[in-house]
Amino acid sequence: MTRNFTTGELMRHAIHEAGHAVAALRTGVGFKEIFLRNHADSDGTAAGVTLDRNPGRRMMMYDRSRQEYSEKEAIRVSKERQAIVCYGGPVAEALCLGGFETGAARRDISDAREELAQHYSAGIIPAIERRLLIRTVKMLERRDCHIRVLAAELEKYRKMSLAQVRKALKGQSDFLFPLRADSVYRRIAEEISAAC
Repeated sequence: MTRNFTTGELMRHAIHEAGHAVAALRTGVGFKEIFLRNHADSDGTAAGVTLDRNPGRRMMMYDRSRQEYSEKEAIRVSKERQAIVCYGGPVAEALCLGGFETGAARRDISDAREELAQHYSAGIIPAIERRLLIRTVKMLERRDCHIRVLAAELEKYRKMSLAQVRKALKGQSDFLFPLRADSVYRRIAEEISAAC
C-alpha cells in the first residue's frame, strides 16, 4: 500500500524538481516536462524532470586552447551541463530549505558522476565535481525566487511542460537576493558531495 506525501514532503519534492528545471533552463539542457506525484511509485519515483535527449544532434563548439571548432569540446560541455542539471535538485533543497534529502541527492550525484565519467578519467572527477557543484550553487542562489515560484506552480498543477515552466517564470527578476560569500558556496557543495 502506498502512502500519500505530506504537504511538507510534496513541497520538498517540488523544490527539488524545480531546481533541476531551473538548472536545465540556465544551462540550455532541454527538457519536456516536470512532474510531481502524491506518492512514490513502486520504483521510488515521486517526481522528476523528463529531459529532451537528442543523441542524433551533432554539436561543435569552439575550443579556445586549440583555436578551432571541436566535437570533443562540445561533448565535454554537454556532460558538464548534464551534471549541473543533476546537481540542481539537491542544491535547490539546500538553498531553499537549509538541507537536502540524502536519498534523492545520492541518486542525482550518482547520475552526475556517470555523466562526467563518460568524458573524464576517474582521478579528475572529484575536482570537476567540486567546481561544478560550486557553479550550480552560485547559479541557483541567484534564482532562488524562480525555484520557489516554479515549486509552487508544480505543487499546484503536478505536471508542467517546458512552455508552462517558461510562462510561470516569465517576468521573474534575476539577482533579487544578495550573493553569499564563496565560503558558503564551498560549504554547501562539500556537504552535498560528502553526503553522497
